Amino acid sequence: LAAYGKGPERYGLIHADMRLANLLIDGGNTRLIDFDDCGSGW
Repeated sequence: LAAYGKGPERYGLIHADMRLANLLIDGGNTRLIDFDDCGSGW
């Protein structure tokens, strides 16, 4: 994790519940849904 860094470019939205039930797949496109558990962090 230390190699990943802590700079502002690494800070952002974290989904926190990524599983198959929260993916919409249409052809070659995949979309993530259900952001109830999301938050900000590294």
